[in-house]
Amino acid sequence: MIHNFFEQFDLVAFFSLFGVTISKLSITLMFAVAIFFFFFYIIRIQWTIFPSNWQSMLELSYEFLYGLIKAQIGKPGLVYFAIIADLFLWIVCLNMLGMFPFGFTATSHIAITGGLALAVFIGIQVIGVVIHKLKFLQLFLPNGAPTWLLPIISLIEIMSYMFRVFSLGIRLIANMTSGHLLIHIFAGFCWKMLTYGGMLLLLFPVTFFIVLFLTGMEMGISMLQGYVFTILVCIYLVDVIYGHGD
Repeated sequence: MIHNFFEQFDLVAFFSLFGVTISKLSITLMFAVAIFFFFFYIIRIQWTIFPSNWQSMLELSYEFLYGLIKAQIGKPGLVYFAIIADLFLWIVCLNMLGMFPFGFTATSHIAITGGLALAVFIGIQVIGVVIHKLKFLQLFLPNGAPTWLLPIISLIEIMSYMFRVFSLGIRLIANMTSGHLLIHIFAGFCWKMLTYGGMLLLLFPVTFFIVLFLTGMEMGISMLQGYVFTILVCIYLVDVIYGHGD
């Protein structure tokens, strides 16, 4: 369990299994995957014509993601529906796990957000090369640019394009870390006021309400960050599928 927010950044190994070190981060990731598969398995075996609440939520999620991908990318993007939907649901699941008391926020680690962003970025480039072959390089050559400026413009385009990895990874880690840290700070104030007693008890209801408000807001942000990550992936896919300026 995490008693201090910054404890989750300590690399603590619990045990090794077949040469692989199992840490708090590893256990959280495996737990998220287990929840993910268990949730879908339970809904699948209870699938009916008249949906239950869980089935309705899954169907609404499917319709939402399907509509999002079709609106952002078009019909060619529906080929990537499975991977984009998994990314959204997995990120939201990891974000939500950090909201539980003594929870662990895996998405506050650059190893996770950066690794995920890098994997997505490389995959998108592979898709672009498979679709366009060498014409993929035209992505870095803006239409109508003067010939003598092409080397400089191409260099700037490549640099800005590479920063997409940082945009994906750092945006997620910054939002999740700052929000969770703010909740920890106010929860600490709330506990101190309750334990010290006296006049501080008068301020306890105020801080407790603030903690509840921040927790609800952070849950919304946890889902919003999954949505933002998904939107960015769709935008980057549009570039490699349709080409620059199309």
